[in-house]
Amino acid sequence: MKSEIPVHKKIPRGLIKSKYRKEMWKHSNEVMNKIEKHIPISSAYLVGSFSSNKKRPSDVDLILLLKTKEKKNKKWVLDIEIVSKINLVKKH
Repeated sequence: MKSEIPVHKKIPRGLIKSKYRKEMWKHSNEVMNKIEKHIPISSAYLVGSFSSNKKRPSDVDLILLLKTKEKKNKKWVLDIEIVSKINLVKKH
């Protein structure tokens, strides 16, 4: 499995082999575009099962690198997981 695949607006064609994967990427890209309207994204990386040859991955995992103002001595870390209400209900 590949660890990180750079994607930002475009995904390597080899990963969209089926209608199922194409739809998943389309919806993920729409969410990424909505996020970018509010938070500037400098780059995005595809990780997890969608970046492998798995026929039906359960989700699309992305690492989004945000554009931030550089300030010395300022460090921050933030993990955000965006899920649909349906997925959240299933987990709990």
